[in-house]
Amino acid sequence: MLQGLLHLLNFLLTPLGVGLILAGLAKGVFWRKALSGLSWRQAMGRAMAGALLGLLAGYYRGWIDAVVSRLIDIWMAFPPVLLSILLVAVLGAGLASVIIAIVVIDWTRFARVVRAETLQQARLEYAEAASALGMGRGAILWREVLPNVLPVVLVLLSGGTT
Repeated sequence: MLQGLLHLLNFLLTPLGVGLILAGLAKGVFWRKALSGLSWRQAMGRAMAGALLGLLAGYYRGWIDAVVSRLIDIWMAFPPVLLSILLVAVLGAGLASVIIAIVVIDWTRFARVVRAETLQQARLEYAEAASALGMGRGAILWREVLPNVLPVVLVLLSGGTT
């Protein structure tokens, strides 16, 4: 539909020299929307991956925390640009490989911050009260800790989506 409208406007306005400008503007709008969708997808992917690992590490502690923390330390030891070039080379060119590369590189920021916030939230009175009421650990994590950690995730998302 948009293509047909652009062709019609181009046909009608080309003698005036305006048609090509309108077509260029419409293409710019299309690519801005496509890049905005890419930015949103990769931001949500890295937030979900990092937040999940951070929640598990911060709440269950023990060996899960040790494994996730060491994984984060190892992952952050590699230069991000070199790692992204390597990932795109392995996965091939394309939009999906770029999204995967960004998610794989930047999940550590979310995981570290969410882990720290989860450690703090799990020690507060409402988590202890839920445990005293007989809620299981998974239910406490899902119903009590996660809603109080989500504002931190939203702040991280708003601070660096590109």
